[in-house]
Amino acid sequence: MPNEAKPGTGVVRTAPWREIPSGVWALGFVSLLMDISSGMIHALLPVYLVTGLALLAASVIAGILSDKVGPQGTFLAGAAFAGMTLAGLLPIRGRLRTQKSP
Repeated sequence: MPNEAKPGTGVVRTAPWREIPSGVWALGFVSLLMDISSGMIHALLPVYLVTGLALLAASVIAGILSDKVGPQGTFLAGAAFAGMTLAGLLPIRGRLRTQKSP
């Protein structure tokens, strides 16, 4: 090896990883971060898709409802849907709490 120290010469051997240029280290680190972020996006992609599709459907329904009954009707319908959602979640709140604790 070129960086081998010969006995009695006083030459100190450097670690092989120190000979790698800093640009290569930077590219390797960026590649690692890109790989991690890609894995995170693949794990969360279904959540983004479902949320986006639900918001699209909600905005179309709200637009149609606003055209038919006006802004007050749209607000009241949204309040009614929020109340129904809350009423649906109240019975299962105890099960949700017990699942969080180990």
